[in-house]
Amino acid sequence: MELLIITHLHSDHGGGIRALLDEGIPVEVCYLPFAAQTPLIDEEVLPLIDELQQSGTEIRYLSRGDVIPLPSGQLTVLWPLRDRVSSLHDANDVGLVLQAEIAGVTMLLTGDLSASYAPYVTRPADILKAPHHGSKAANTADFIAAVSPQLILQSNRLESRTLHMQQLAGDIPLYPTDSCGTVTIRFLGDGVFEVETMKGP
Repeated sequence: MELLIITHLHSDHGGGIRALLDEGIPVEVCYLPFAAQTPLIDEEVLPLIDELQQSGTEIRYLSRGDVIPLPSGQLTVLWPLRDRVSSLHDANDVGLVLQAEIAGVTMLLTGDLSASYAPYVTRPADILKAPHHGSKAANTADFIAAVSPQLILQSNRLESRTLHMQQLAGDIPLYPTDSCGTVTIRFLGDGVFEVETMKGP
């Protein structure tokens, strides 16, 4: 695996490192937010990061303005701000927020950012990954309107959050993982993409 992006060090975002290590899947580079260990995090993720580094993975830290080149586009870091992360922050609010540009398609990848910080990263995008699993505290009608996506992805297991996002989405197609399972997006070029879902057993 060329790169792994961990938006912040909460176990529901970084806990999957264990499976990569157990399966012996090599990771060339792991990207983390600037000062990822400083805010209020899940301490059990730290040994996983250490073990990943010991296995040969390079750890790189990102902040606003950094760019990761991709074969058919790039990832631009919108958040967090460098040197503005403190031990009083919840890791959700200083995690990575990325703007992806791939084959003419833009995606806003919001991690678990709360609505309080959303104004700093709001951008129009073709695809929106709903902040904080679609929670009411992170998703508002104004935010959805400002992004104006063609579709919304929601990583979620709570029916109440899916219902909330359905109300906000209106006519915008919503793909929550609790009902859709794995969601695959294929970028076909010139701003065209297609979506495929696969529900597990």
